[in-house]
Amino acid sequence: MEKKRPLKRREVISEISKEADVRIDVVEDVLEAFGNIAIEEIANKGSFSIKSVLSVTSSEWGAYTAGKDYKVPKHRRLLVRISRPLRELHKRKVANPDFEITRNNWREVLGDWLKPNQKTETQQKQTDPNDYNPFLDDDDDE
Repeated sequence: MEKKRPLKRREVISEISKEADVRIDVVEDVLEAFGNIAIEEIANKGSFSIKSVLSVTSSEWGAYTAGKDYKVPKHRRLLVRISRPLRELHKRKVANPDFEITRNNWREVLGDWLKPNQKTETQQKQTDPNDYNPFLDDDDDE
């Protein structure tokens, strides 16, 4: 299987511009703001998440000895985890290298896998029983 090179920043901007029908300068501004927010969140909070793509979390690592005399103190490390749907897509691509997964067909490709593994929007809203707003959640009887 021939390894393709990843898109460069300019190519990503151009693709987003075409796909979303948005001017290139607007896409550049949005990506710059996105990067700034991601950097701020990861640096200050040690976490950041983009649903269905990746999540970054911070984890406490205990002290240990490396080699004979070098002691590594207790510290925090960043962990990057690729989302389950994306890992599943990669697994399917590895199993069938000739199959092309695109921005237009990936949901279709995962269709059978997504249904049992992903909560519906209603289920997601119902996960927190304390999330109740009487002004928004009650029907008006008037």
